[in-house]
Parts: sequence; C-alpha cells; structure tokens
Amino acid sequence: MSVYVRSLIRAFDLEDRAVVHDKPSRWGVAAIPFATLELEEQEIELNPVVDPPVSHPCDPAHALVHGDKGDKARRDRISRASPLSYVVP
Repeated sequence: MSVYVRSLIRAFDLEDRAVVHDKPSRWGVAAIPFATLELEEQEIELNPVVDPPVSHPCDPAHALVHGDKGDKARRDRISRASPLSYVVP
C-alpha cells in the first residue's frame, strides 16, 4: 500500500488536502492511524519519490505499508479505524 505520512506533509508546510493534488472530483483520502497499522502487523517504510515522471507535492512524504492484507477482517478493521480526512468536492 502506498501512503503519505501526515507528520511529514505538515513538516513540508503542506495542508492535508495536498494529498489529492490533481485528483478528480469525489476522490477521497483516508487517514490511517499509525497505531492501527502497528496493531495489524503492518510495517511502514519511508519511500520518498525522487525524480518521478510527474511530480506530486507530497512526493517527499511518500511511504509504503508492508504486511499481509489478505484477511478481510484485518482490512475491515483498518478501514473502520480510518476516517476520510479530505474529499475533493
């Protein structure tokens, strides 16, 4: 799973809505709490995007989430703990 780390987004003086840069309307972004990922045995690897073909303002805050997500119950728990933080109007 590909994510942006909120604390890094803010460290780069970006607002939460920067994660939906250039996304079409009705695109939403969920805020997955780190503690939830940790409880669900997921590991976060910082993975800043460098020299992409198309840049995104949050590229320096990019990370990957590794771990087994095959179990539906696990996916449901992660989903329930992850409220939408921003939706493109």
